Amino acid sequence: MNTYEPYTVTEDSPAKLHLAESPKRKTFLFIYFRIFPVLLVIFLGVVYNFTSDELPPELRYPLLGVGLLVAILFVTRRILNEVEITPEHVTIIYGGYFETLDKIPIYEISHIRAYSMGDRGGGQFFFLVKNTGGEVRFLTIPIWYMEKASFTVICNRLMAITGLEVREK
Repeated sequence: MNTYEPYTVTEDSPAKLHLAESPKRKTFLFIYFRIFPVLLVIFLGVVYNFTSDELPPELRYPLLGVGLLVAILFVTRRILNEVEITPEHVTIIYGGYFETLDKIPIYEISHIRAYSMGDRGGGQFFFLVKNTGGEVRFLTIPIWYMEKASFTVICNRLMAITGLEVREK
């Protein structure tokens, strides 16, 4: 069993852990976070066009605003495609319309924050907590892949590679 599922382990050595999303999951995330919001905005436009005379303005504009806000939140979310963890740095590659790379040196990180939620929208989440106070999400295990044993293994593996403390919330 893959401890890091849904990620594929492309390299796991004492000095490096390289995880990547599978092509199917990349496609799903692209559709969900990039194409779906555009379709939502088009749908809202069509519904607004056909119902603008029937709905009162105090209902029409908030409905349109909430729909646009949801679409903007989906589109602006960064989709994590790959993460590479070494004793010197953590490299995160985000996908979407364009691929971006975020390389964070270990000396800029104070610790790793990890927590697990079992509720709706839950999963196992790992964040790099920077010395400046900011956080960067670098690993997310969806709820249907969650296992307590895997969570402990991942925390221990991150401590072994980076030398940073992993604090569980």
